[in-house]
Amino acid sequence: MTQEQETTDGGDVVGGLGGQQSSHSAREPQSWTSRYLIRSDPGTKRSANRSKVASALSSIGGLHSDKRNTYLSRLRTHMSGRRANANGQGETAYHDLADVMAHDFVDVAQNMGLSADPVVQEIGEESLLKLKKSGTLDPQDDDVIAAFKKHKATIGKSLFEAENTNNWGVEMYLLGDYNTAFDYFSQALKLTSEKKKPAASELAVLKAFIQERYDGSEEMLYTELVRGEWRSALGHKKFVEALSRLNYPGDPGRVFSMLDSVANDGKVSLPELSSTLKAKTVRLNSMDREPVQKGIILSNLACCSLQRGDVMSALQNFREALRIVRRAAGKKKDSHDNVITIMTNMATAYIHLGDTEAALHTLSVVLERREQSQGRLHEDAMTVLQLAGYAFLVKANRFQIVHDRQRMDSKKQDNPVLVNYHFALCAFKERLRRQQTILSTMPALDSVLCDVGARQQLELHIARSHEIVAEVHDKCEDLERARDHLMASLQYKKEILDAADPDLFSTLNMYASVCARSGRDEEALESMSLAMRASEELFGYKSSAVATQLFHLGLLHLRLACERKQRTTSALHKATEHLQQCLNIRAELFGVESEEVASTAQLLGSVHFATGNVQQARRSFEKALLIRVNQTSADATIACSAHALGSLCVRSPRRLEEGLMLLQKAAEIRRRQLGEGSLHLAETLHELGSGLLLRGDADDAQEGLAHLSQAASIREQHLGKRSLTYSASLHQLGQAHLLLAMPSEAKLYLQASLALREKLVGKHSAQAASSRAALGVALANVGDLDTAMGCLKTAYRDREKALGKMHALSADTLYQVGLVLVRKQESEQALAALTEALKVFSFLNDADVQARLADSDEEQDVPRISERTKRVQAKRGRGQAEAAKESTQTETRQSLALRVFTKVKSKLLPTKQVGREDGEGISTALGLLNEEEVCIEDTGVDIRGCHAPKLALLMQTLASVHMDLREFSRSRYWLDCSCCIREEVFGIVSKEVGETMHQFGLLFRLCQDPSAALSYFRKALHARERTCGFIHAATAETCEQLAGVLHELGNAEEASIFMSKAVAVKEQIPSITAAELEQAREKWNGLAAAGMEYDPVQMGEALPHISRRSAESYLHGWKDRRSENQNEAFRKGT
Repeated sequence: MTQEQETTDGGDVVGGLGGQQSSHSAREPQSWTSRYLIRSDPGTKRSANRSKVASALSSIGGLHSDKRNTYLSRLRTHMSGRRANANGQGETAYHDLADVMAHDFVDVAQNMGLSADPVVQEIGEESLLKLKKSGTLDPQDDDVIAAFKKHKATIGKSLFEAENTNNWGVEMYLLGDYNTAFDYFSQALKLTSEKKKPAASELAVLKAFIQERYDGSEEMLYTELVRGEWRSALGHKKFVEALSRLNYPGDPGRVFSMLDSVANDGKVSLPELSSTLKAKTVRLNSMDREPVQKGIILSNLACCSLQRGDVMSALQNFREALRIVRRAAGKKKDSHDNVITIMTNMATAYIHLGDTEAALHTLSVVLERREQSQGRLHEDAMTVLQLAGYAFLVKANRFQIVHDRQRMDSKKQDNPVLVNYHFALCAFKERLRRQQTILSTMPALDSVLCDVGARQQLELHIARSHEIVAEVHDKCEDLERARDHLMASLQYKKEILDAADPDLFSTLNMYASVCARSGRDEEALESMSLAMRASEELFGYKSSAVATQLFHLGLLHLRLACERKQRTTSALHKATEHLQQCLNIRAELFGVESEEVASTAQLLGSVHFATGNVQQARRSFEKALLIRVNQTSADATIACSAHALGSLCVRSPRRLEEGLMLLQKAAEIRRRQLGEGSLHLAETLHELGSGLLLRGDADDAQEGLAHLSQAASIREQHLGKRSLTYSASLHQLGQAHLLLAMPSEAKLYLQASLALREKLVGKHSAQAASSRAALGVALANVGDLDTAMGCLKTAYRDREKALGKMHALSADTLYQVGLVLVRKQESEQALAALTEALKVFSFLNDADVQARLADSDEEQDVPRISERTKRVQAKRGRGQAEAAKESTQTETRQSLALRVFTKVKSKLLPTKQVGREDGEGISTALGLLNEEEVCIEDTGVDIRGCHAPKLALLMQTLASVHMDLREFSRSRYWLDCSCCIREEVFGIVSKEVGETMHQFGLLFRLCQDPSAALSYFRKALHARERTCGFIHAATAETCEQLAGVLHELGNAEEASIFMSKAVAVKEQIPSITAAELEQAREKWNGLAAAGMEYDPVQMGEALPHISRRSAESYLHGWKDRRSENQNEAFRKGT
């Protein structure tokens, strides 16, 4: 499932330049719908050996004050340390990191709802800016007008225009128009960067002018300037006009700024003129310094560059701005507010660049200076703590540097990612603690002195801090602590905010996510329902927000249904309803070919599959896959849809090949994008291997075993050996070894899987029953029939209780019980079990046919007449036209058991009559064996059903049981039905038909009809050689039986040829034991010896001659009666 998230909350911002501090809160409601959503993918398990230091840091909020200060000092130490690169240098190659930071930075911002935004600043007269910030600035007030004029006169026209231009840029920046703001700041920078004549040069010109015109008397100059008005001081305009009137050769404006630097009051007096003329070099150099406004504007310009993604230009401007403001700050250059704020912005730039070490080093210096100058509880100090926590989160998220395992104390960190998360927790919890301290000092709500607005604003900030801490705990897989902090956040917000407030809506979604993943589904459902009502009120029913809420409500109901079986029906029904509504809304908003529709269809298919509606599940998966393939932009989503659809198709025999192709494609994509160690790849490989096992071929089983082994290895590495998922891999590995005729190895895997499943999900669960049934088959193959019978009976009882009697798995277990009973020679009980399994599979086959006919997506088979049907109908004397007409008609068939019972009752003899071994019984059986073939209509089986091959196998097994009971007529009927079905389904040249022909040969051999047995064995050999291959155990078995029949017919030479062929084949098969091979060789030698024996009396060429013999004559080549009887029995193959 896809996780849809957008960045909507940037948290607090850094404060502080010397003028107006503009806090740009990034809480813009860009999309409140998808900030914190329930995640559908389960997280990895938390490391059990978490270090003690990390555990202590994670709970620093609850420590004693002394211990807390100790950990905070360690935090500062870690923040101030600079990582050396691979060459041992402390500086970071910024240009190497600039191109790789974007993905990781966005990932943190989206998942945590945080951002690191720089601060822009307005410039102007401080008192006026304070009034503007508070909203009490009155442009008509005389004091305001006077202060405004004084400020303008003080700084001059150029700087005044630069300030106004800068303030316009700040307004555009706060509105998010960074390009326009950049233009304003650039223009303001030009106004503050005008080239000025050096103060020493200008002063020399002024002195020369006074000396030349007034004989060095500054009093005369000043008197000339004021023109006898006896003014105490001149303003900027009057001074420039007067000095220009005197034909001053220099720059009058520059002279005014130099003279005004003495008192800095916007006026020039005679004492200021005298003081400036006596100025020394140090003071003159200070006059040449760039104005502080330029440094602030450079910082603002860098903020725009940072927001536009040009990190390197931003850093360059920040450094230049820092140089200017430090020079202007004088003695307070390290503690001045302007300096500290620009350093904070530089740390923000380092975070954007990805150099978290440089950012943490800068923030450690800033935090110390903020606390010294403004106090520990000042807002700016707490903002620095938030930035430090954010930097640790970025570092943990994009961890890819080997040297980050090395700590400052030359020790190594066992889990550097988790350690960085806990350092982030340390910073965020310290900020939360300070906020709670401030709240405790404020008057209570019922107090007259209480500022309700300020208190509620602080409480909302505390609620936000709780959310951030909860998110970090969530990333550390500590869901309980995350839930506690979210509950605290909800408590604050419910008391202050309206029920439909976006902030409350977001927190409700976060709380629902944590509750759902911690197993508190009821709480999650309640929280999601509240968020659903809020989203409807905020955005309307047909909105993206409501669609997202419906999506996750459906997901939550699906999880409830999977975890609580007693509520499966109602929960799945609600999930289907919510997801269908979500699908309709998203199709209307985004279009039917959008990714949003594809993700909803994907989840809806999962719900349909859980309800058993396979047709609707397949349609939903196909819809999602087609949409994503047409987009051709995200291979990961295509792999997800291909995996889901392929997993569904491999469970349907008619779509097995299609499912395998989809799973192979999904495996290729996931291997390429996620790597060989991905859990998602392991899931696809597991499904692919399981699908290959369903083919039933040895080569496919070998390939499936390779896929399953790789999947099991990945799951063991990620999930351990005590997980339910790993037990599924063990189970399928056991099944693969069973198909490869290695029951001993299969038994080990199945025993381990059964033990895990009994421990994790219960002894009588469906999963445990599946492993127990497979273990029973393995035990039966190794010869432990009693234990196998116990396992199979227990598995059948559990499956009958969990799945029902009329389920395919229950019927298959009953079939395996029948096979074990056959091997135990308990034929009567075996018949009962096999007949019951036959009834169930017949019912399921008819149901599958009806479902296929009702499914419009299924390809409907065109009725056709097979070669067998033509042959049978020709024998029965029917015309071709009449046969075609009858074959196309469909009829409502009764159950197979009733048809068989009716046919046997009407045509066959009673069991006690055909079971006789005397001549009468054999002759009756031979008469029945010569009856006509069975037509497919006579079997009562619709070959369009997916269980038709299983029914054919069951019928053949029933024939073998009846054969053991000497009930040849019943055995012949079941073999005819099995052969008919297999020939219709697989074709006349197939390994299945070859197996049935082989059984026919055994039947006729028991009925003492070697000619008919020879014909069937030859047909079986032809089919097996073409389908199974010449080197195969089935081919060797048929060759051996064929040799025995030929020997009975007197063709010893040809019998020896087939027997030698059987021995040669068995010698090349690894699974044939030495005892079996030796037995085959002895039989071959016996047939060869029998072929060389010649008795003229038996051949009718001579009469036996009897004469009197002496006692010694018995020692010379005569055979006694016992040896003759043994040879006769060997020739007959009994």
